[in-house]
Amino acid sequence: MVIRAVRIRAGATVERVRRWYPACLGAEVVQGFSRHQGGTYAAALAYYALLSFFPFLILLVSLVSLVVGDPATRERVVDFVISQVPQAADFGDEIERAIAELSGVRGGLLGVIGLLGSLLGASQVVGALRSALSDTFEVTRPRPYIRGRLIDLLAVLGLVALAVLWTALGLLLSVLAVIPRRLGVELEWVPAGWVLWPLSLFLTWGLTLLAYAVLPASRPGWRDLAIGAFAAALGIELIRAGFGFYVARVGRYDVVYGTLGGVVAFLVFVYFVALAALLGAQLAAVLFRERAGSTSAADR
Repeated sequence: MVIRAVRIRAGATVERVRRWYPACLGAEVVQGFSRHQGGTYAAALAYYALLSFFPFLILLVSLVSLVVGDPATRERVVDFVISQVPQAADFGDEIERAIAELSGVRGGLLGVIGLLGSLLGASQVVGALRSALSDTFEVTRPRPYIRGRLIDLLAVLGLVALAVLWTALGLLLSVLAVIPRRLGVELEWVPAGWVLWPLSLFLTWGLTLLAYAVLPASRPGWRDLAIGAFAAALGIELIRAGFGFYVARVGRYDVVYGTLGGVVAFLVFVYFVALAALLGAQLAAVLFRERAGSTSAADR
């Protein structure tokens, strides 16, 4: 009886070690990603992101104009948002035209209706992400529709505030970079990317962690979410850098798709970003299930 108990315990230990082996863990993440149709959700997120991009910019410009009213500040904020997405600069003419039309109906009932329409349009991609995360975390009791939509709208307003704050941080770093030159200190040997890239990674990690925690009705523990969000943030930052380099050096979408090349490049970029975000969520779900299984086995 004792020998049998030892064998059972040893077998359970070996099985636990095998599951935690990185290759097996990665295989389980990929299997869960496929089971929850992560690729389909990523394609849907890319589609909704394309539809939500212009409403988000219009909403951003409207709120910045109401609070600040400085055209130069408004342009800096919009330029920052566009710079975060490869090939988004190809939409520059359309964005300027939409902003010009918006400035003509800023006040009155029509302006309020336009602002609400932009808010609802920009929240579509957040709703799609909420559905994808709920499926990944296997949420059995989702939130009521109205409450879910309110969370989507609040998330969009939070993104607007973060875009403004991140732009202000960039301006602050530009001002601080001038101070050493005034003091006769040369810091040209310090690349700006060494400072901005860790900040960007931290911001992406924070946003991803917040999305994992807030959007679905139920979620794994914070420790698992933090690990999954960091993996997703690292992947997103690498995709941003690699995709921008690829488009600038190799990829010529305009040759194949003509005037739609920028749109196709935008869709491909967001698709890969969505894949990274959903894979990170799947990693958090797998870690949570593994930890819960180990805990329940220990209790028995």
